[in-house]
Amino acid sequence: MKHIRTILSIVLILVILNGCGNQKTQTNDSQTNSIDAIESNANDKVNTNNDTKNDNSTKQNDTLQTQNNIDKNKINLTDDSTKTSESKTSNSDSTIKENVIDYIINGQENKSESQKLKWSKTFLNKIDIDSLFKQYTENKGNADDIEGFATYITKNAPVLSNWQDLFKKDLYDTYGENVVKIKHLENDLYQAYIEKDGSQVPYVVVSSKTGYFHG
Repeated sequence: MKHIRTILSIVLILVILNGCGNQKTQTNDSQTNSIDAIESNANDKVNTNNDTKNDNSTKQNDTLQTQNNIDKNKINLTDDSTKTSESKTSNSDSTIKENVIDYIINGQENKSESQKLKWSKTFLNKIDIDSLFKQYTENKGNADDIEGFATYITKNAPVLSNWQDLFKKDLYDTYGENVVKIKHLENDLYQAYIEKDGSQVPYVVVSSKTGYFHG
């Protein structure tokens, strides 16, 4: 009988110990699961933060790229506008020069000889018409008035430093005569002499400003 009681006691002790062991194991498993869950949540937060940072960085880069593109477009538009403006100015100056030369050389049909503005084409091509046009408009001249500008040129053009050489060539190309002497008459008018039969004889009167000459 005592032997049976002893066996039962041992069995009871084993059952109790086994129950405690299972409880500890469950507790440890629960703690382990809790730790894993915390670590998982932490990793999720880190990943979320990283994703957010990456998204923000991407958005910032996109914004900077967009701004750079806008700035480049503005620069290109400014350059194009400047080039267009310069081109228009250049074309306008070129047109004015061509128009005023054409008017002086080929126009003025409705004027008498005494009223015409008379120039040598060589001299016209040598003077700084663009600079004169700027002066003309600054003095409230009408930019569309070709006749008015032609008159302004005739009155205000400076005398070219090499006007005598240009005139001598013009005279030779026109009449085949060589100028041997030039004598001042008045204002911008000069008497040009050629040699005939061993003597210097007056041949034409020339304007040192316009290069126009007549006998």
